[in-house]
Amino acid sequence: MSARDLAYALDSIVDGWTNPAVPAAPLAVRRNAYRVVVAIAALAIAGGIGAFAAIRLATPPETSFRRLTFQRGTVRSARFAPDGDTVVYSAAWSGNASRVFVTRADTRESSALDLPAGDLVATTSTGEIVLLMGRGATPTTALVGSGTLARASLTGGAARALIEGVDDADTAADGSAFAIVRASGERHRLEFPVGRVLYETAGYISSPRISPRGDRVAFLDHPVAGDDRGVVAIVDRTGGRKTLTREWIGEQGLAWTADGREIWFAAGPGEEPRSVYAATLDGDVRLVYRAPMSLKIEDLARDGRVLLTGEYSRQDIMGLSAGEPRERDLSWFYLQSARALSADGRTLVFSWLSGFNYASYIRNTDGSAAVRLGEGNAQDLSPVGKWVIAASFSSPDRLTLLPTGPGESRGVPLATVRFDGSTSARWMADGQRIVFGGIEPGHRIRSYVVAIDGRPPTAITPEGVVGTLMSPDGQLLVVHAADGRLGLFDVKSGSIGGIAGLLSGEQVVRWDATGRSLYVYQPGDMPLRMFRLNVATGRREPSLQIAPGDPTGIVSAVLLTPDGRSSVYNVHRRVSDLYLVTGLR
Repeated sequence: MSARDLAYALDSIVDGWTNPAVPAAPLAVRRNAYRVVVAIAALAIAGGIGAFAAIRLATPPETSFRRLTFQRGTVRSARFAPDGDTVVYSAAWSGNASRVFVTRADTRESSALDLPAGDLVATTSTGEIVLLMGRGATPTTALVGSGTLARASLTGGAARALIEGVDDADTAADGSAFAIVRASGERHRLEFPVGRVLYETAGYISSPRISPRGDRVAFLDHPVAGDDRGVVAIVDRTGGRKTLTREWIGEQGLAWTADGREIWFAAGPGEEPRSVYAATLDGDVRLVYRAPMSLKIEDLARDGRVLLTGEYSRQDIMGLSAGEPRERDLSWFYLQSARALSADGRTLVFSWLSGFNYASYIRNTDGSAAVRLGEGNAQDLSPVGKWVIAASFSSPDRLTLLPTGPGESRGVPLATVRFDGSTSARWMADGQRIVFGGIEPGHRIRSYVVAIDGRPPTAITPEGVVGTLMSPDGQLLVVHAADGRLGLFDVKSGSIGGIAGLLSGEQVVRWDATGRSLYVYQPGDMPLRMFRLNVATGRREPSLQIAPGDPTGIVSAVLLTPDGRSSVYNVHRRVSDLYLVTGLR
């Protein structure tokens, strides 16, 4: 009974006692009525107190954040140690390689463990940590790259190497079994236990986490290599896979609740920052927490505490033109990617994630305004600068030519071939043909050539061999061979040879104007040193050096003019902090 209803009842009875217009009730009846009213009032008051107590009990506890890291850089991963109060994490501070650190919730100090550079992937109930040593990073996903899986004790001692060529991993609570992700050709595989393939994809898999009962593995399933869009999925020990969420533009981080009923993950619907969501095994998804920064789930403790990273991420485009004393910031948005540079170094083509898809833009490197060309992820600028190749995830059966000036866009149909977004599409020197990586039904990935006049594409490499960087004379193609190594494919003879003088891990940027040398560099070096490498003799000579003023970040997508004197490149900076959070439900 509400207070208003109680007052109305009392007034009615009192009126019956005092209002002359209403006959007075007998005294016994009035006494009984009074007792009833008192009882009702007592019940109402008790009920009100109970309801108030219930409201107070039902009110969720206040969410609190305790910051655990204080240096500038990127937190790569974090886990609770067995005691629940110690936190182990890996981070790349001030442009240095990722190392493993340990801290406690009641202190502001962190100590580096005496272990090789690497990323933490798990802790065990027996006091061990599992890490990936020598793992690389890419700007978009931060954690994609293979390394050597190893285990070490939290109390000290050397790391013991276990498995090479692992992209990501997790371990059962007691450390008795591993779930690992590794590449096999152009496919990514999830194995649990090691050697038993439960799922594979042409995209990539991240954040594998074994359920508390050890009967399932949850993971983020990304359909396109190098792009963190994807879904949350689970797979059981028999290989039965289930998708739990819709596709998100960006996904990073995943953890099981202690009871195994929910999976918490961080995802974003588009240009908004990633938020924390929870999904049940039936696919019911709810929002847990949203903030004005991108979030990433690291770990969940049994008592409900959460390890969460808050991140500010941006990718800038920097350019250094021949003869200029300093580099120029060519960024137009907060997260764009340089895609092509004209031979004279005056025109830049870049892409930006616009909603669910990408859009292509063009601008001069003198800093003038950018112009939107159209939908699609830009691939390359034609030799005379008239067309930009663009590709769309939603239409892999065609490429689109976007005019840089007046004119209409043109479609380039690929017949039964599907453009593979993990590769690229580049113009050949004649400006009439395009080299791209694609897949036909029943075949593995390989390189194709398609003419822009509408003729169907033609495969030019064996299956499993793919590349798009063609020499100016159209005879030599830089390819990734079936074993993953870089080589030169002779289009005329069909043979594959090595690249003389190429060092392990080096990336190839482009051919020089003569077609006799390649520009190469070692990713991760800072400053970044570019070399001109003669492919016949192996002779190398320095070309230019890139040294961003802020060392915190990853340099990628380096573009050069044929003479090697002007460059444009991406600098992706992910500045994040680790928090211990209580009160999230």
